[in-house]
Amino acid sequence: MFISDTSFSEPLRVSVFPAPSLEGWEDKEFNGSTLYQLSQIEGKQAILAVSQTSASAFIKKVHIDIKKYPILNWNWKSKID
Repeated sequence: MFISDTSFSEPLRVSVFPAPSLEGWEDKEFNGSTLYQLSQIEGKQAILAVSQTSASAFIKKVHIDIKKYPILNWNWKSKID
């Protein structure tokens, strides 16, 4: 995940993968629990979330100047068995 400024300068990287751990991230449960772990998905390291009838968030708190970095970009893949 990264945040880019409007002048297309170097993005501010919030998380860089591959990462050695999920340090700095925290699980916020709303209804039930979700397992979050680092995993290889299609040859790339990613955060894998495994849940069943649960609602949660996986967050990393950062302070960002939103006037300088108003755009947030990330990739998401959903797999439902």
